[in-house]
Amino acid sequence: MKNLLNILGSLLLSITITSCVSEKEESVETKTENQVVNFDPLEMKIQSKLKDFLVEGDGIIHSLIFDSESIRLSGEPIDSETIINEFVLNIQETSCSVKGNGNAPTLNAGKSGYKLSSDVDFVVGENNYPTNVHYNAEENEINGVLEINLEGTVIQMTFKGRK
Repeated sequence: MKNLLNILGSLLLSITITSCVSEKEESVETKTENQVVNFDPLEMKIQSKLKDFLVEGDGIIHSLIFDSESIRLSGEPIDSETIINEFVLNIQETSCSVKGNGNAPTLNAGKSGYKLSSDVDFVVGENNYPTNVHYNAEENEINGVLEINLEGTVIQMTFKGRK
């Protein structure tokens, strides 16, 4: 009987230790999940309007031509964002446009608010920058956001246009 109580006690002790260890692991996982910070509100975006655009009925972008005078930063620049500041000054002083590649856009299933996505080139003067565009296109209206890859720094530029 004494051996049975010893075995039962050691079994109870091992179950208690095992359950405490698994709770500790779960709490560590929860802490790492809660440490993810959303920086979207902190991102500086460039806002712009289009002078003209050419989009087919099925959403294929051929060209977007920007009104240089309408290009603005939507946040206060800070010292670490000199690349963005220089880029904005450059596109305000130089003609810029988007050149489509003729490929059909992909449908967005995410919560971005934009129905279509495509890869395009953002053209500033003689420079081309690989760009992703997420957008909504109607018959005479388009709006969206460009994600311009500027030598490893991704800059977002919102746009809208109406004919």
